[in-house]
Amino acid sequence: MICILTFFRTIEIKVVKQYQKIKQVKNIVSIVILALVVFSSCDHEYGYTYKVLNNSDSEVKFDLLTDWIDSTNLIDEGETSILFIVNHGFEGPDGPSFADVSMDLDSIFVTRKDTVFSIKDYLASASWEYNNGVYKVTITNTEFE
Repeated sequence: MICILTFFRTIEIKVVKQYQKIKQVKNIVSIVILALVVFSSCDHEYGYTYKVLNNSDSEVKFDLLTDWIDSTNLIDEGETSILFIVNHGFEGPDGPSFADVSMDLDSIFVTRKDTVFSIKDYLASASWEYNNGVYKVTITNTEFE
């Protein structure tokens, strides 16, 4: 009888030790998952949108060149057009943050009636309104010669 009790006691001790090891592994896995969530949430990527509103009295042609885009957009009077959306890589949690438009734009030519060029400097950040990741510029009649 003592032999049987000793046997069951030995099995009980082994089961308890296995349970403790499983519990330790669960705790370690939980800590690792929590650390991954916390540390991976520190970097953020934000989309930056470039928009054009045509407040002139005719259609305008917006020729755009960036490192990755070479496009021509025809924008009707009174129309708002999205030129492109870009991200600036990983940023801190306080973003999106203003960056000089020269970071994204290489050249811009705006023409009206295919012959009249805009005198506005679209490569200057001062020409663009910035609000929470959206760069917006308004085209008016006064900028054409």
